[in-house]
Amino acid sequence: MSTISYNHATDIVTPSATWPHLCDVSELLAMATATSAMLLLLALPLSARAASTLAPKNIDVALTARWSRTPVELEAAEFLAEEGGRLFWSFAEAYRSPSVSSDKAELEAVEAVASGLLSPLGLKLLRSFLAAHVFSPRVQLWRQLASSEHEAHSMQDANGWVRACGKVRSLGSSPAETAAKLADEVVADGCTMPTSLEEQETSDDVPLAVDHVYPGGGAQSSAPMVMLCAPLGSTAFGLAHEVLAKRAATGAVTYAYRPLVLEGEE
Repeated sequence: MSTISYNHATDIVTPSATWPHLCDVSELLAMATATSAMLLLLALPLSARAASTLAPKNIDVALTARWSRTPVELEAAEFLAEEGGRLFWSFAEAYRSPSVSSDKAELEAVEAVASGLLSPLGLKLLRSFLAAHVFSPRVQLWRQLASSEHEAHSMQDANGWVRACGKVRSLGSSPAETAAKLADEVVADGCTMPTSLEEQETSDDVPLAVDHVYPGGGAQSSAPMVMLCAPLGSTAFGLAHEVLAKRAATGAVTYAYRPLVLEGEE
């Protein structure tokens, strides 16, 4: 059981404890449905405050889930993705993991970036969502997808990897060079993203509906998909993202990003 407190008067979020581990996709979907109802309950007090002054109240939320606590920066990123794709990318490009790993430092790093992207009311809503872990099921989905790819491609690099047209490369110590080389290689080979519905249903070279696709010419064409899997806020992500974003902007590739959340990471 994880109990989280959020004080609307002071905007203080009390971090949760670790949740029990492991679930399947059906449980993730069920959890997502349940948290949607909570989403509305959390939003109502904020909407009411915009119209009138209310007495300060605490909201205590208790959730039970069979997985460990998910990284707060990814929950915040998913919140921003719901607000708009460009907000997600602005957050992803600006966020940097704090040098000291603690609940307080991570929350402060998130809010430092989010405060420049959201209105005061939007920031309060984000705090409510983070307190209730509304987007935790989606982040857990990233964790399970990363685990599957980790095993399928025998990837041992915590920095992440890039995948395109059946080829997988570990980012290693040269993330920018690795990402650029693979992108240029698949373009030179004439690889394209499947366009027919039948091919898309079985292909690994098409973004999933939950993947984050960078806006640009490539996303509107059959340009080959280059998938980046790397931890949000890491140096490896920043370097690889920069070169892939430039190629996506010109329409050379379809750049998709999938946050890398390894088992046991919080």
